[in-house]
Amino acid sequence: MFRSLLIAVAIVAVTVAIMPFDPALSRAAQSFASGNEGLRSLAEASEHILDPMLVLAGVVVYGVLNRVDRVRRFWILLGTVIAQSTLVNVMKDFFGRMRPDDRMASFAFHGPWDLGYNAFPGGHAAGAFALATVFSAWYPRWRWVFYACALLITLARIYLGRHFVSDCVIGACLGYWVARVFLHYLEPRPVLPSPEPALDPEV
Repeated sequence: MFRSLLIAVAIVAVTVAIMPFDPALSRAAQSFASGNEGLRSLAEASEHILDPMLVLAGVVVYGVLNRVDRVRRFWILLGTVIAQSTLVNVMKDFFGRMRPDDRMASFAFHGPWDLGYNAFPGGHAAGAFALATVFSAWYPRWRWVFYACALLITLARIYLGRHFVSDCVIGACLGYWVARVFLHYLEPRPVLPSPEPALDPEV
């Protein structure tokens, strides 16, 4: 518990430290290969990978096709998807941050009284890293592929001006944390062998 609290504090501290540099980082990301239409088209296409209906359909398809611990894995995956999405949307409404591509965008927060802004935290980053964490736990051989895909989706959001870097940092951490919670509490625990009774030396 104490370790988890320290990690959470460190994540918040890193996010806050990044925020003053968000505008400069955002401009640098958007200027990267700005004339490359192929790269931009690829980045825009990646935005639709985590469409809510597409993700839910994918969860159902996985639940049908999977043969290993089908019911448990289905509920872990569905619970992770719904929980991270709900948490992210609540935080978006609470913080009310503008996006880099909004007119007159700033990295300031407008709070819950202005629901027109919803950049913080990054929803695509949260969803991508939540899914990557779950599938990495089930298919560890492919974990680098899962996390690489999640990172590319996150970078695409920054490149397209949809999010500041700090939005995506906290979003990725939230997605990872939600996935780890579901995996911790719903995955079967290994059964430890019971200790053998000590032999009485006098027998």
